[in-house]
Amino acid sequence: MTAPLYENDVAGFRAAVPDAWIVIEDHLGAAAVFLEPARGPNHFRSSITVVAQEAGKDVDLEAFIDRELAQMGRFLTDFHIVERKAAGDVRDGAVKIRSIYRQGIFEISLEQVVIPATDRVFTITSTAEASEVTRVRDASDGVYDSFEVSESFSEMGRNSGPS
Repeated sequence: MTAPLYENDVAGFRAAVPDAWIVIEDHLGAAAVFLEPARGPNHFRSSITVVAQEAGKDVDLEAFIDRELAQMGRFLTDFHIVERKAAGDVRDGAVKIRSIYRQGIFEISLEQVVIPATDRVFTITSTAEASEVTRVRDASDGVYDSFEVSESFSEMGRNSGPS
């Protein structure tokens, strides 16, 4: 069975939604949040967040990532980067970052892919308990593998707001 395709006209992307996950649009600065179904009380619900940020045509992606990681380090308890490397696939310039932080009793793993587009940068972030990363990785890989930037959606979204 093929995962349903989510399209966001404003941010200009489409991606497969993991089976049975809930889609929340335009939430706390994210274009979309895919939230896993509740599995019971006292369990951290994993999520996959897609953020689209205006960046201009000549963005220095490494400097952009450095700024974003520095900001995360200021706000997340015990934040540290585990790995940062080129994504190594067909997406030109994409960067993968793995990091960990604490949230209450939970050790949280963030797996991010930063994808440069024509005039913006997309960040896909998978957030899970460190002990659940392997289980959640299939869902996040599905989002990443199906992720597609649509310049026509990007233009339509940018021009559809009030003047």
